[in-house]
Amino acid sequence: MTTADDIMDAEIEQSPLSFVNNFGIVHDGFLGVYQGLRASLLASGNALTGISNIFITGHSMGSALASLALADLANNASLTGVNYHHYNFASPRVGNTTFAAAKNGMAYPSFRIINTEDIVPDAPPSVT
Repeated sequence: MTTADDIMDAEIEQSPLSFVNNFGIVHDGFLGVYQGLRASLLASGNALTGISNIFITGHSMGSALASLALADLANNASLTGVNYHHYNFASPRVGNTTFAAAKNGMAYPSFRIINTEDIVPDAPPSVT
């Protein structure tokens, strides 16, 4: 971890996930990092043709960004007939209970793999 990661992790305020309707509020630090990547990710996703599966995965902070990417791509990319597969390893909490319910309610398989002895999946503190 770097000092920049520590600072971003400490930003535990939450904001609406404005680019996806009805997805609750999410961690400002993760959202800020994702917004810096979003245009490039959507452009790359929209340029894909002839594929039927996209696997979205990450570890720790990368898994938080993967959760945001899944919600964004599935709702805003111009891909049709694509099945998304979401695998998170040691993901911190990304959003509130509305975000979790919306993501879990998506039509795509999503797996959050954690080590029960790791503190990251229990951070930041739960917000409803």
